[in-house]
This record gives sequence, C-alpha cells and structure tokens, in this order.
Amino acid sequence: MYKKHIFVCTNQRDLPKSGCGDSCGGQIHQELKARIREKGLNGSIRVNKSGCLGFCEDGPVIVMYPEGTWYQGVQLSDIPEIVQSIESQKTIERLLLKNPLPSVR
Repeated sequence: MYKKHIFVCTNQRDLPKSGCGDSCGGQIHQELKARIREKGLNGSIRVNKSGCLGFCEDGPVIVMYPEGTWYQGVQLSDIPEIVQSIESQKTIERLLLKNPLPSVR
C-alpha cells in the first residue's frame, strides 16, 4: 500500500483555453516519477497523471494525498525541491495553491 499519492494534472484543452498538459504537465509527471524512482521511494509513493483538477489558470497543478497539499504553477525546476519536501515532510509555501475556487469544472 502506498503512503502517498501524487496527482499531476496533464489535461490538455482546446484552444483558446489551455490546461496543465499544455504547459509541461506531462513533463512534470515524467520527471517527478523518475526522481521518486531514483530516490527508491516508488514503493511507498505513487505518482499518477490526472485529468483536470479544476485550477487551469493556476497550473500546472499537483495534489498530494493523504495530506491534501495542492501546488500551483509547478515548473520542472521545482521537482528537486518537491522531492526534498516529500522526504522532509515539509510544505513548500511559495507553491501552495492560493486560489480556493476552481476556475474550470
């Protein structure tokens, strides 16, 4: 059983709107999954793609359970810090989702 699930939005949308998958969501998923595997954490942490999480304007977005931590505007350069935060069980304040209401449903 996994101790943590991480969902990375990889949703792509029709223009003129865009989704997390249009702004490197897929790459974030692949890189996060690879870093978790490199650290030997893939037995306890599962990294999944997700469809729309409802915060397209704030994306790319990821959410981590069981704690329910939502990160917004995630970039590939944030992945090492995210993995470190998982290991240290600390939140990255600058990435926390600030908009409490979803922009798309």
